[in-house]
Amino acid sequence: MATRTQILETSMHLFLNKGCKNVTMDEIASENGMSKRTLYEMFGDKSSLLEETLTTLHERKIDAINHFLTNHENILQMLLDSIDNDDEKILDSHHNFMMEIKKYYPELYHKFIVSFQKHQYVMLKKVFEKGYEDGFFMAEGVNYENVAYSLLLLSQRKAELHLSGYAEINHRRAISDMVLLILRGLSTPRGMKIIDNHIKNKLK
Repeated sequence: MATRTQILETSMHLFLNKGCKNVTMDEIASENGMSKRTLYEMFGDKSSLLEETLTTLHERKIDAINHFLTNHENILQMLLDSIDNDDEKILDSHHNFMMEIKKYYPELYHKFIVSFQKHQYVMLKKVFEKGYEDGFFMAEGVNYENVAYSLLLLSQRKAELHLSGYAEINHRRAISDMVLLILRGLSTPRGMKIIDNHIKNKLK
């Protein structure tokens, strides 16, 4: 019989690809080679299974952020790499999944989205504090709590937008470029040099 971890993996895959409304407990049980009765005995109901799946997804996102933080000696380069690291298909599937959660399970949505946004905000503040300490960002006249909040809003907006046919503009790319300009405006000459080199390498 499938383990709890395997069931959560299968459920996450189904929810992300088919949507939480379309996936049934029968389908999850079948995919895991078990009876629906056993599945209900393990998780209680679909809402409980969905909550545990969201917890797993939330923990993975936090782990990914922490991995980025701990594996980059240069905090500014870490930010630049994270901007370029977005996968459009992953963004779309995660966004569609969360919009369904918001519609059909609003309490779950509020619980997890608020928790993750708080973590992102704290992480961004730490990034800017580290960037200032390392001489990449300016200090005078800059409130980095406000900057962190602004970038968080832009990040959320980026996750909501899909490709638009209007003037062949990729709105997500446009927001990424906007973030890049904000970072450059906050940077010291040392930081600007890193950003300019990053842009040049992207254009090659």
